Amino acid sequence: MKNPWNQSPQNWNAYGLSWEFTYDELMAKRTITAPGFKLDIKIADTTKFSSPYLWLEAWAKKNQKRLPSQSSEAVTGELDLFPSPEPPPESVKAEVVKGELTETFELTYDEQRDRLFLERKVEQAFWEAGRALKQLRDKRLYRSTHKTFEEYCKDRFGFERRHPYRLINAAEVVDRLIQMCPNGAQAENTQMCPNGSQILPTSERQVRPLTKLEPEQQLQAWSKAVESAGGKRPSGRIVKDIVQIIKERTQKAVPNPYHVGDICRIIASDDPELNGKGRQWCIVSEIHEFSCTVKISP
Repeated sequence: MKNPWNQSPQNWNAYGLSWEFTYDELMAKRTITAPGFKLDIKIADTTKFSSPYLWLEAWAKKNQKRLPSQSSEAVTGELDLFPSPEPPPESVKAEVVKGELTETFELTYDEQRDRLFLERKVEQAFWEAGRALKQLRDKRLYRSTHKTFEEYCKDRFGFERRHPYRLINAAEVVDRLIQMCPNGAQAENTQMCPNGSQILPTSERQVRPLTKLEPEQQLQAWSKAVESAGGKRPSGRIVKDIVQIIKERTQKAVPNPYHVGDICRIIASDDPELNGKGRQWCIVSEIHEFSCTVKISP
């Protein structure tokens, strides 16, 4: 069965107007037009309604006063449903001048094309999404419609504030894992390094614990997680447990930097025993694995 969201054009007579649905595959853009109306449809909406006409019905219910007729006429074509956005405002060009810096908020045609292309990537695999979001953020391709990257991600993709950054960090880790594969290569479809020992993550949750490690430790942790999973892709829980073990070992491996006889100054903390002793000079009298015993100078 063909997806009605990918069939173009589609035409209907309804609400006193002739409507046409078009799908621009290159720009990943879906639009419903009628005399006096141009309705751009979000990609996310295609998962909420089964067809463009059902989307138009939902939009018409919210905008009855704008339509010439309140009664629906004979309808032809595929039926689709989707929550309809308001018609986009006319392109506005604004400039902010600060000192000698002048910035335009209007996107060029190439920037608009890049934005649509990258937005399509975000709605695909988490790795592609993270890489696309990084470019959207770094190039500030959201500036024509939103003041901040967080607001843009919330409105465009429904992401909460931390999620886009998690995807960006996860993509950076996956890129690093790929670079560390033997010969610096991997098979795109199997997502496995040439020697068959390195399997790449397929979800952000698998990668999230790795972001807390140093870059050189990430491959080690992922390899151990794959081994613990019997040579298969490990769950996020397995990766998290491996990362915790590595962090504990790393912490224990760090030697105590102080020596008996060192002179140092106490830094106040939440320890009630240190109340009133902040910034006092002291002498290290005993060395322990992770702490010291000191004598306060008179």
